[in-house]
Amino acid sequence: MIRERPAIAPEDGQLRASARPVGLMTGEAPVRTHGVGATALNHSRPDAMSSGSEVAPKEIAAAKERWATGTVFFRSITFKNLSIFLPIFLIALAPLAYFYWQDVKANRIANLAMHLELIAEQSALRIDPGLASILTERAMTGTDPHLQMVETLREIQQDFDVDNAVLMRKGSDGNFTFVADGTNQFFITQPVFIHEDFPETLRAARNAWENQGERHTQLFGFGTFEYLQVNKRIELGGQVVALLLINKFAEDVDQAIKMETLKLLSLSLVLVIAGGAVFWLLSSRLLNPLVRLKEAANQLAAGDLEVQIDPVKGRDEVARLNDSFRTMVQELRQSRQELQSNNAQLKRALARVQLMEDLEKNLASLVPRSVRSMLHTDPGAMERGKTETDVTVLFLDIEGSTLLAEAMEAEQMDRLIQEYFSHYLDFIYENQGDITETAGDGLMILFQGEDPSQHALNAVKAAIAIQQATQKIRLAAGGQDSLRINIGINSGTALVGFTKYESISGDRVTFTASGRTTILAARLQGVAHGGSTLVSDETMRRVAGHHAFTALGWRAEDMGRLRLKNLHDPERVHKLSPDVNAPAS
Repeated sequence: MIRERPAIAPEDGQLRASARPVGLMTGEAPVRTHGVGATALNHSRPDAMSSGSEVAPKEIAAAKERWATGTVFFRSITFKNLSIFLPIFLIALAPLAYFYWQDVKANRIANLAMHLELIAEQSALRIDPGLASILTERAMTGTDPHLQMVETLREIQQDFDVDNAVLMRKGSDGNFTFVADGTNQFFITQPVFIHEDFPETLRAARNAWENQGERHTQLFGFGTFEYLQVNKRIELGGQVVALLLINKFAEDVDQAIKMETLKLLSLSLVLVIAGGAVFWLLSSRLLNPLVRLKEAANQLAAGDLEVQIDPVKGRDEVARLNDSFRTMVQELRQSRQELQSNNAQLKRALARVQLMEDLEKNLASLVPRSVRSMLHTDPGAMERGKTETDVTVLFLDIEGSTLLAEAMEAEQMDRLIQEYFSHYLDFIYENQGDITETAGDGLMILFQGEDPSQHALNAVKAAIAIQQATQKIRLAAGGQDSLRINIGINSGTALVGFTKYESISGDRVTFTASGRTTILAARLQGVAHGGSTLVSDETMRRVAGHHAFTALGWRAEDMGRLRLKNLHDPERVHKLSPDVNAPAS
């Protein structure tokens, strides 16, 4: 009978052992000094030793003598660290040896696989392809041809010392059925049940049948039940008529490897126990002073300057660290009086700073973002006046605001304007626009940038977003709100910067853009009506071919040349409106 086990790949993994010093040497308990300019743990001035602890002349002489004889090394942190890391290093050798034996196991399994493939080659020569090709009906189970094939498979099992020899055939559905087996336990056309339970064996059989590798040897199963399986094609006239499956359990190899592994693990366990004992003994002697120092550092970090710590005997790094800490505590106590006296003055200064920050924060909302950025980068920009800059200017105004003001209370009108303009701010800022001027029911918005077509496109996108937001607000109000926004946009060169007005009573500074570009944008807004957006020919020229403008789903209607107020020549004007033929976004 074919024994079946869950397929699992040979184990592989890594085991790493590491160790590190514990306590203050690793920074696990950093000491805060509350602003005092002294380092907690590296204070190693010569006078720190004398102030921290008194060393008798005889002890100094004895230390010099030990240094001369070389015994100081064995009392140093370096030697102690070596004493800790050496057992850990020995322990690390155990898993490395374990992985070595795992490789040995893999090699032995590979050798067994090669041997099994040779068996499959020789076994295939004993199979009669013609006989295998006619065993296709269940009714032929137990007939002479079938029994003859069973006997052949049984001889293969006995002669080659394999666990199973099975002949199977692939059906039209891609699954395999039995033709014969060496134990004669299955009838012809009975499904190969192991394929249903373990898809890996089915894939292996299909690969062999489809000649994706003439043989397929693979390790299946788990633990002590791992077995190797090989599939060999049986062909007749160039056509595959059956598949010979031979498997052999790997208990012998597994048991030998397990015994060797058990010995290795036992040795590793002994090393772990021994190393742990040595580590505990050495680290306890090494770390006790550091633990006490850490506790004192925690008290100091909590603000307790009266912390006390006893001197540590010796001249190694731990003793010097302890003395440095004691010296630092003394200096902190001396500095406490100065800190307390300066505390009140610092509080008053912080209050003034907070007041200035609050004032700056409140005033920042009154200044365009580009102006704030400019002044942060170049504080002297305000004194240099205006410079010629390529910009796009957008004016917007509420249509019929005078009539609305007469029909509403002043506070109601103010709330209405705030509601609409608040919705517009996000669209303006998202498109890198700055509100430079406000006039009750109107705004002047400036768009700048290195790319002339980009800031023109930004202005158009902001205008479209404003018109769409206005429409949504009207719909949300049930159509009762008849407010309309008229917009004019123009691009070109303008004088951009600060304008300073000086008088006896005081000075006034504004940031704006002036010139014909600004005037034309204002005139376009002035002639717009019914909630329309008018764009100059220059702005339209910059954005017309831009794919981002096409994607907005709006179109530009050529209004021809219009004569505008106080402008000598007529100007070609374009009107933006939703494109009804554009695909829905």
